[in-house]
Amino acid sequence: MELKPKGHYTLSVKEKAGYLVSELAYRDSATVLDWLIGTAISHTTTGRLMKEVGHSLDAEDEEQLEQVFEHGEELEAGKQEVEVLYGESDGVWICLQGEDQKKTEVRVGILYTGKKAIAEGRNRLENKVAVTKIVKNSQEWQETLLKTA
Repeated sequence: MELKPKGHYTLSVKEKAGYLVSELAYRDSATVLDWLIGTAISHTTTGRLMKEVGHSLDAEDEEQLEQVFEHGEELEAGKQEVEVLYGESDGVWICLQGEDQKKTEVRVGILYTGKKAIAEGRNRLENKVAVTKIVKNSQEWQETLLKTA
């Protein structure tokens, strides 16, 4: 059942809670989860389960970053080898509501392998991948782009 010692909920229940909280409010998520598993569950427990899932995902991300930056290992071989991978990025400031901060920067980047002419004076990017994320600093953004590449 994948229960940890003294754990009350299986991994499956935690995953369901994480998904529901990403789509609904905590109280609504608790109601739906209560119906799904057939056991009374509070909104605070639903929030706690969501945090556990988030922490495990953060741990996986940290492990992958450690493989790349500290051990020099590749995550996975790419589908296509290219001589040059081009990238462009910029940031956009957005206003936040109900947060300690009033504004934050959303980073937006695009990676591509080249440009192909489609008409006179017009080009299309080849094999493009868009990346968007709210990050704490430039180092985290560069790591995100490298991991995506």
